[in-house]
Amino acid sequence: HGMCDLLWPECKEPNLFSQHEFHGVCLTSGLPVLDASMSYMNSPIALDRLAAAGAKVILFFRNPYDRAYSAFRMYRFLNEEESDRADITNGLKQQHGALFRLLASYDHRELYRDMLGKTVFQSLEHHLDPEIKKIRTMSFCQRLDYERNFFKTTSTFPFYSILVNSMFTRSTKLVIERFPQENILPISVHNGLDMEKLVPRLATFIGVPCPRQIKELPHLLNLSGTLGSDDETYRDPKIRKRYGDYFDQDIYSLKNILETFGCDMTFFNIANLLEQTHAIQN
Repeated sequence: HGMCDLLWPECKEPNLFSQHEFHGVCLTSGLPVLDASMSYMNSPIALDRLAAAGAKVILFFRNPYDRAYSAFRMYRFLNEEESDRADITNGLKQQHGALFRLLASYDHRELYRDMLGKTVFQSLEHHLDPEIKKIRTMSFCQRLDYERNFFKTTSTFPFYSILVNSMFTRSTKLVIERFPQENILPISVHNGLDMEKLVPRLATFIGVPCPRQIKELPHLLNLSGTLGSDDETYRDPKIRKRYGDYFDQDIYSLKNILETFGCDMTFFNIANLLEQTHAIQN
């Protein structure tokens, strides 16, 4: 809608504030800049830098089960063997353009090193390759079970976790500990979002004039998740019900901490995120 510029050209997730060598960028358009890097949500270092820069945080939440599956597909694609990955490369280049170019060159080792610090990363680096193997061989259901059990015993998630950004309460706490109430806007994303109401609220929150023409749901909020291969366990209603209570418990906790902190809840509708709502609709 022309309310901001991308912090990094043609890339909505540059992960710049997670990197130790990043010292800021210079943009001359005068518009606020957008950085939608998911890595920041679980990086105290990145969040501290953003808070120091006076950033405003728009938290887009979608159904966590669907979000976890989208992450699973993305990691599966990023870590395919080169021969398997080549089979889907051409179609992805045409479909995703700049996004594909970013993913094809993405180096998670460097990102993890910057987020954890060199010393900590060196002590954990040997776990990366085993996790890549698990990503390649596990089904979606197996991955969920593995990460839940991993968290129970270690109080943290493994490398390439699909739950770390799908269990929203844990990462949202890191945000509200660092940003003032007026600089946080939570939004539950769904296909029925009223853009006529949302866009003016976003403009006010960002501090820019509201655009005269309001478009439909932008690609930035696309809910489908398109990377990687299909996994039938994701589509199984019994599997979805099995994990529903696990995700729903986190959503209720999320709503509680956002309300307690005093966030504007106008565009946060818990029903859009709950698995019990999904079960009723289907």
